[in-house]
Amino acid sequence: MVLRAEQFDGADLPTNAGRVPKDMAGEREKQRPQDKFTRALKAGKASPDDEVQPPVKFPEGLSEEWVLNYCKKREGAFAKWFEKQNTRADEFYMMYENKMVGGGKGVFLPVSTTVIDTDVARRSAAMFGRTKVVDAIPQFFTENNERVKTVEDLVNQTVVYMTNTTEKGFDAIKTQSIEGTGFFKSFWEIYEEEEITPLYDRDIQTGDPIYSGESQKTETKGRWNWEPVPMNRMLWDPRCMSRIQESPYVRHRDYLTDEELLVMQQNGEIEGVEYILQNEETSDRENEDRERIRQKRIGENEYENAEDGTYAVDEWYADIAWRVPHKDAEGNQVVGKEEMQTGKFHWWIVNGRKVVMFEPNQLVPKRKPYGSFRYSIRPRRLLGRSALDPIAELQNYANRLMGNKQELVKKALQNPTFYERGSGIEGRKTILDEKSLIPVLDANKIKHFPVDVTAIREAKAELADVVAYMRETTASNDIAMGLGGGETATETSLLSQSSTSRFQSVVELTYHELYGALAQECFWSLKQFAQPGDLWVRDSSIDGKARKVELGELQGEYKFTPSGVSAEASKQNQLRQKTVFLERMMETHAKAPQIFVDNEGVQHKFDFIKFITEELMPLADVRNGKTYFVEAEKMLPSSDMLNLARRKMDADTGTEGNNGARQPRPAVTPERVTQLAEAGAQSPAGGPGF
Repeated sequence: MVLRAEQFDGADLPTNAGRVPKDMAGEREKQRPQDKFTRALKAGKASPDDEVQPPVKFPEGLSEEWVLNYCKKREGAFAKWFEKQNTRADEFYMMYENKMVGGGKGVFLPVSTTVIDTDVARRSAAMFGRTKVVDAIPQFFTENNERVKTVEDLVNQTVVYMTNTTEKGFDAIKTQSIEGTGFFKSFWEIYEEEEITPLYDRDIQTGDPIYSGESQKTETKGRWNWEPVPMNRMLWDPRCMSRIQESPYVRHRDYLTDEELLVMQQNGEIEGVEYILQNEETSDRENEDRERIRQKRIGENEYENAEDGTYAVDEWYADIAWRVPHKDAEGNQVVGKEEMQTGKFHWWIVNGRKVVMFEPNQLVPKRKPYGSFRYSIRPRRLLGRSALDPIAELQNYANRLMGNKQELVKKALQNPTFYERGSGIEGRKTILDEKSLIPVLDANKIKHFPVDVTAIREAKAELADVVAYMRETTASNDIAMGLGGGETATETSLLSQSSTSRFQSVVELTYHELYGALAQECFWSLKQFAQPGDLWVRDSSIDGKARKVELGELQGEYKFTPSGVSAEASKQNQLRQKTVFLERMMETHAKAPQIFVDNEGVQHKFDFIKFITEELMPLADVRNGKTYFVEAEKMLPSSDMLNLARRKMDADTGTEGNNGARQPRPAVTPERVTQLAEAGAQSPAGGPGF
């Protein structure tokens, strides 16, 4: 979405000169490095008419230079703060990829790899094996849960489909485990859906259908989608302490080719691509993405030439404030007085030097369509703690122990022999072959010093202790990994309990931060961008009957609470308690129907239908219960109902009349029996009179 000039009032059209004095502007122009178009112009290979100026417009008081300066200041501050975090993340990737951190000799002990793979395997089974991940809480009064369940089912099925059926969910939680924090981008995706219908003709003689071809129909539709993004391509306010959604500004960097920029311009996302292709160089090695640097560090060459011929494109969402000249009531500028303006904007920058789109934030509500989710919370930090953070030093120590043990074993296997010059050994190379016969002049001068294997045993024992500490620290002990162990029954129970509680805590945190944010972004996107025919929902589960969702059913505001392990356990406990209560009430009413009379003399009875539809069915994630009840056909009373009616009439002692005298009991007639039997048939508890 591009903000065009006609969207501003005439008085608010920008002045691209900004607030830079002419003399300063001239100095900056002299210091600016010559771009490709300028060099071509001086070489006589281009003319001034060839330069295409970008049609980007800014509000009053803002200019391209102001925006670029705003971005550079925040990038500089973020680079100083985030450099240590990037280096730490690179070390964690090296540990997971079985690479030695900081060099050194020896064999890498793959405990970190086992920890990550075990954690991801267990969390994947716990998170991606369910058809419901959030509960919808409406922010408006509702008499039934039909509309709420429609929104809840739609959001759940959309999020589950876009997360569980692809590899992006596994990639997101593995990245979160290694780096400590995962990031994602939410967007509205336009796609084409092709429908193929087979065509048949009738055989003239037999009348049997004969395949004659097929008809193809292509429709353009939209859907909500998300994707994980690398942490080292994101930028946010370092003062933000919880989630990136709460940062006043967010930047996402990507690398795009010429063709991709032209496609974005064709879709109306940016403008002035021709100017960029004429004047801007592609990204150089000095601005290389940290992802490629990390790949080089850990020895992968997948990204060796991936940046050639691409442009560094930054997408910004920011809440900014700027000064504008103060105007009086007549609209005249007051010299020497300024006032502050605030706004929420969205813009694109190519290679950090050219703004190719600038518009107000078009999202409803105005937000940043990015999210972050932590593996383990670090107090007052947006970045969480990696699963490898508490064992990083132990991993390095274990690697050094492994290297020392390797040297000891190698020395013991070589069985070295030391000799003096007077021993008469002919040729020094013969000592390397332990099976050869070495001729000597004096055997008394030969000395052999075998290696003490005690050192090897001590290194092995120390290594086993370090590995045990690492697994216990990360709750990835032998029991969790499925390996055999020599622990006692008490140790086994304690380790299992510790592993389960820590594992559940990590799953709960990921549920709340990932699924909660995805569900909210999904609902907002569906509500703003969905078109008629885009939305379908299945009742109650992904296997239910599908029906079309009207856009009017998405009205209102909702909050989405992740239904994690503890939330589901609490809901199941409530369901069991209410079910037991219902059974007891039905038994009580079946034995002796009770009517409660309050202090004002008003009679009350227990409403079974209301309790089932408003209490039990929502807990069981069933749609509005009243839609499942239909008007029953009038049936003849059964024999059980007739017997129950007769017992009721036998127990009836009559009623008091107006004068206080007890009236006689009604006569036992077939009509009276049928009447009481029908009353009992309409009673939820199966008994007449309630």
